[in-house]
Amino acid sequence: ASTIRDVDHHRDVKVLKKQLLDSPIESGKEPVSLEWIKTKLKVEGWTWAVTAFVALVLSELSSSTLPGTVMATIEALFFAFTLNQAKEMNRPSVPEPLSRDVRELWELCIGTVSEGPDAFLSGWFFDAELENITLEDVQD
Repeated sequence: ASTIRDVDHHRDVKVLKKQLLDSPIESGKEPVSLEWIKTKLKVEGWTWAVTAFVALVLSELSSSTLPGTVMATIEALFFAFTLNQAKEMNRPSVPEPLSRDVRELWELCIGTVSEGPDAFLSGWFFDAELENITLEDVQD
């Protein structure tokens, strides 16, 4: 036999599942294009050219390929690191699974507000008067 608490819990879980993002939030930024990459290479490519020049000069002075190999390895590692960081930052966030009952968490939130639940609800809606907050506002 299901209790009112079980029904509330299932309803709360459904509401939380509806709030999960299916995809990343659009930032309004233009996606990266081939032209953007070409421009970046023209603007910032000179640093790579200077690095390659220094590596070639050091390789020539030391009669060894070690300076060039070290510089190329450092550049490749830095590229891999920044590429990984970009992928991590662009991945949509996934909320942590709830380890507690939703009702228990709600009661904990309400209980921590010293002014009471009215002040909590009013604060959630940018200090709107309680009379101006509709049921539809709360359900959204």
